[in-house]
Amino acid sequence: MNKKQLKVNVLIYFLISTFSICSCNTATTQNKEEDKECVISNGSIKIIASKDLKGKIRLDFYALNNTQSYQKVVSSFVPISSDFKGKDVAKMYDTSLSPMRYLVSEFKSKLFLDEKNNSISIQGIKDDITYVQTISLKPDSENAHIEVECSFPDSINQIDYLLSTFQFNLPKAPYFVHTPGLKFDNEESKQNRFDLVDSQDQVIGDRSYHSPAIILQDESLFCALVPDLNVINDSRVISPDSRRINRIGRNKYKVKEIPERYTLPTALDLNVKSGISEKPIFSFGFMDAIISHHIRYNRLNDSSMVRTFHGDKLHYAFDLLLSAD
Repeated sequence: MNKKQLKVNVLIYFLISTFSICSCNTATTQNKEEDKECVISNGSIKIIASKDLKGKIRLDFYALNNTQSYQKVVSSFVPISSDFKGKDVAKMYDTSLSPMRYLVSEFKSKLFLDEKNNSISIQGIKDDITYVQTISLKPDSENAHIEVECSFPDSINQIDYLLSTFQFNLPKAPYFVHTPGLKFDNEESKQNRFDLVDSQDQVIGDRSYHSPAIILQDESLFCALVPDLNVINDSRVISPDSRRINRIGRNKYKVKEIPERYTLPTALDLNVKSGISEKPIFSFGFMDAIISHHIRYNRLNDSSMVRTFHGDKLHYAFDLLLSAD
């Protein structure tokens, strides 16, 4: 078995497993002073977290390549508002278009290193919403585990979305792309299907998580974002107005709807040609979608996608599988 086949087999095993990933402790900063830069490594992967002058945290994920040097694979993504003004680009990450759009990368944050657990803790606030993001590495692992937990004040119990966003370190579309659903969202996607859909953007809703990953590879550069299904299920919250809109007619086999059991959905997104970056952008977090035929999950870039949820916390987790060899 060659190395490439071995990597594929390992990934398939990871995807069909029960995703029983041990959650890291999101508050083990041990009251240390805030760091301007944190670095963690396990010999295969290195993660650098650095704070810019505006208080935002940049994450860079590296993996060992064939020369035993660290090569950047993925970085966190922060959109620039000027990228959207007067331009015909994908509006998915334009947070000015709708209230309650929250990108974790846009929060002003403090940065802490937890050497004991080989993890980085990022603690931030925006619009009175506080969050803790923990990035951890286990020994001899080729994946980084990331958890995000947000606490909301009583005055806010709605979101349009809450997302972690990343860029694949490649200035073009990767040679190989996999997602658990097709996406033909806009002219910039170069899929030549934009005239057949009735929304400005599409995502990958959690109803299609049969093989739940975004997988990108180009030659030796490889990344997969895999949602942690255990955390999604254990941390689910009721959302009475989510999952209600669809464009597929009901038939005689429909099941009874129980409104008090509707939960706030999670979703993946991948935009290879967004118009706002030459690099592929991908993300994961909480957001609802409108179901259309052929399991297309449409989103509108206006306030109509804001959803209410019960409680004051939102918690999700995922893994980034990384390789450069």
